[in-house]
Amino acid sequence: MRLINARTLGLEEFVGQNIPRYAILSHTWGQDEVTFQDMQTPTATKKLGYAKIKHSCERALQNSLGYVWVDTCCIDKTSSAELSEAINSMMAWYAESEICYAYLADVPPKIDGKLDEAAFSRSRWFTRGWTLQELIAPAELIFLAQDWSDLSARETLADIISDITGISTSFLLVRLHNEDLKFDLMSTSIAERMSWASNRETSRIEDMAYSLLGIFQVNMPLLYGEGSAAFRRLQEEIIKYSDDQSLFAWSFRAPEHDLSHKRPLSISQSLLWEMVFIFKDYAIPPETSGAMQIDFSDIDGMLAESPAAFRDCGNIVPCDVKKPTPPFSMTNKGLSIELPLFRLTDGCFVLLQCQSKTDPTRLIAVPLLKIYDTYSRSKRGNYVADHAAWFRWPPIKVV
Repeated sequence: MRLINARTLGLEEFVGQNIPRYAILSHTWGQDEVTFQDMQTPTATKKLGYAKIKHSCERALQNSLGYVWVDTCCIDKTSSAELSEAINSMMAWYAESEICYAYLADVPPKIDGKLDEAAFSRSRWFTRGWTLQELIAPAELIFLAQDWSDLSARETLADIISDITGISTSFLLVRLHNEDLKFDLMSTSIAERMSWASNRETSRIEDMAYSLLGIFQVNMPLLYGEGSAAFRRLQEEIIKYSDDQSLFAWSFRAPEHDLSHKRPLSISQSLLWEMVFIFKDYAIPPETSGAMQIDFSDIDGMLAESPAAFRDCGNIVPCDVKKPTPPFSMTNKGLSIELPLFRLTDGCFVLLQCQSKTDPTRLIAVPLLKIYDTYSRSKRGNYVADHAAWFRWPPIKVV
């Protein structure tokens, strides 16, 4: 780990358990930031971004800390190996810091001791993908105004920040142990954590996924150039350790249809363990696709394209259906999972083992389209069904 000596403003490298206590900076990038290469030259002090380094070091010394970590210059971004290690370690580095200074370049200082809450709420800092983990990971965080004066501590503004971000105030208080953060994260549904990032942006498409590695406690290699495939890989990594089906509840809003009182088509016992396939891009032979009259605009995949699909899913949580459920995984055919199936004349639905906090009596149902002897997820509507449907509907294995 590379740190800035707060007294000399020079870079020093530390390995293993010999890392000293340090402060860490959270900010949004400007036009003239200081890079690792710049720090090797005398011209670094002439760049606009050097003021962030200088002020961060001054604050650290005031807090009796001798070192500071700043992402612009403490990572050699010309090294893909170092960049990958840094991004996979980022959440931990923020969590292990003594204090985080969140510098809001677009928020004015307090006037007569009063915060400009409107400007604070509009700050660009709350819209960036990387600052999500930087907000919740540090044990202690203090917000600084554009002139580097104190605005307030995170816990003091917890209610306001929660309104801005949708993040529970429990993540915004001072923590005594890093393990508390890990426990709180793992106790929060995947859909809710995804919703935190749903209104955020990154300069590169891939970074939207990479910035969430720490939020979901997973690691994966960086492949810049893969575009939106990075977010699919993130979801596949999540599936390896989590059985939380709220990952598949994306695009869920206030339900438009309740299936609880619908009458299903009769289903023979031989279909109880039917094999079903769900693809994002299902290939139909050209000589037969016309006869099927398939509406390809209605076909979707089981995995979301981006966190934006979870914008209205902050209330989705797993639920206990009092029945053992088999594990699920990704295969070369897609997602392999056993779920209860419900058939109507106009389509099929599978039940997810999750519900809305605001409607705990209903489970979420995902609509499917039948294509030959396989199925694909449909984009139509939102559906729910009562908990008893989990036992009434026959289970199928979805791949």
